[in-house]
Amino acid sequence: MAVMLGTVQALHPALVTSCIAEQLSSGLDNVKTCLECFEAIEDPLSEEGVTAMKECSGAWLRRDSVECAWELDNLVTGDRQRMEDVISCFTDVRVVINAEQCLERIRAEQTDVVQNLITGVLCLQESETNVTNILDILNHEKAMTQVTSLEQGPSLTEASSNEQLVDEDLADQMGSLVYQRHCNIASASAGAPDLAEAECVECFEAVTHPGQVPSPQEYVASLASCGAKHLAPEYDSCTLLLSELAEGNGTDDRNIGREIFLCFTRVVDVAQIQSCVTEMEISGETEVTAGILLDVMVCNERINDKWVVDHINIKNTMITIEEEVETTTLQQ
Repeated sequence: MAVMLGTVQALHPALVTSCIAEQLSSGLDNVKTCLECFEAIEDPLSEEGVTAMKECSGAWLRRDSVECAWELDNLVTGDRQRMEDVISCFTDVRVVINAEQCLERIRAEQTDVVQNLITGVLCLQESETNVTNILDILNHEKAMTQVTSLEQGPSLTEASSNEQLVDEDLADQMGSLVYQRHCNIASASAGAPDLAEAECVECFEAVTHPGQVPSPQEYVASLASCGAKHLAPEYDSCTLLLSELAEGNGTDDRNIGREIFLCFTRVVDVAQIQSCVTEMEISGETEVTAGILLDVMVCNERINDKWVVDHINIKNTMITIEEEVETTTLQQ
């Protein structure tokens, strides 16, 4: 079997992403050769496997070999935990490499600390997307899915009716949370923020739950109208993109759709990162290091996750499900 933490014939995701992080700058061929080196290891816990693991790491994962020298030196035949320690260390190094690469890209362009952090976090998010695209090219999606499935354990092929009800209700709530979050951010500077947010949510709620199904152009135009009324000025550039999509203007719908998504995401990230800067007491004199950038990235994700948890109504969802299940049972 190849180097992994299970019985599936696939590389562990951390090894795949480490090969990409360390070898992509020298070309995809080197990424492939790095992967092939680890794929050739039949049993990573055997004496030959441990030796090969160290050799492949030394040849292709130079940074990992230095940063994870203790973990590699202490690999022992048959010791699964030591192998997991190496994989964990490789993951940490890959994250740091990404942060350092993002800092190199922005330092020549920016001087403001807050702007550096905003650009850096967006760069880290983009790097994750790029890794996914590269995996598509290398055709390693199946390997990643297999290992993830193994780690999560077996799952049923069919969801129960209760689970389907949960998914449908939560999906609707999650969709509503998207524009609620944008309304929350745009209304923060209003004279009466609670009232402004409520009016904003009401506008988008009416658009996303219409009495009659509109055409795609009418739907996007309605979203743009709500944006112009309630999300200005923070989202003006995003609203403009919505208007362009509604009008057509010869644009490629796929490209502008991605631009719209990134535009709205950036506004949310900017607001959350500014909160992180205040929370972490980062000033204009602070030197932005890879560690600080990663801390801000974690803070940004924590704020986002907390907002979602605070605003999703799991209790009402479960009550609705229980009522629907009870009704269904009585009808049988």
